[in-house]
Amino acid sequence: MVLMVQRKQKTEKRKEMFNENGYVEHIVKGKTPAGVILATVIGVIISLIGMGLVFATGGIGFSFLLIGIAVIVLAMSKRDVEYEYIMTNDDVDISRIVAKSSRKKVYSFTGKDVKIITKADSVYRDNEHQANPDIRSHVFVMDEAGDNVYAFILNVNGKPEEVLIETNDRVMEHIGSFFRGKLKK
Repeated sequence: MVLMVQRKQKTEKRKEMFNENGYVEHIVKGKTPAGVILATVIGVIISLIGMGLVFATGGIGFSFLLIGIAVIVLAMSKRDVEYEYIMTNDDVDISRIVAKSSRKKVYSFTGKDVKIITKADSVYRDNEHQANPDIRSHVFVMDEAGDNVYAFILNVNGKPEEVLIETNDRVMEHIGSFFRGKLKK
């Protein structure tokens, strides 16, 4: 009886996946880009210079102050970054979403490009880095040391690349179904 229930649950999960036509979507928070942090610091410096000049000269200092504040406001509006992973069968598209308002596709690959998939702290990943010291990394996660971070080791046009993404249970089920034999733990 228990075996029949387990089989039924597995069948329902598979039907659910295939009803979605092999489609999984996952959004994770990303790091604030270094350029945004730099722009914020520059805006603060310009504002401080402007405040000093307001007391010394008046008009030109006020202009500096306004420019500094504008730079800070603009930079702060761009600090929230998220990454969206869309997996359709064995195709993976990664988009960057900035401030929940602009989306840009930043990377794509297919199952034929994937050599192996492994945890970010795995010996398999270390071996790939030792074998290919010039491997190009694409990091689409907040923290590379996270528990659910996986590295997709790719062979793109004969050159090694890796893509780091953060997974959840649905993404791992999808990987297990569409990237069979490539997942190393």
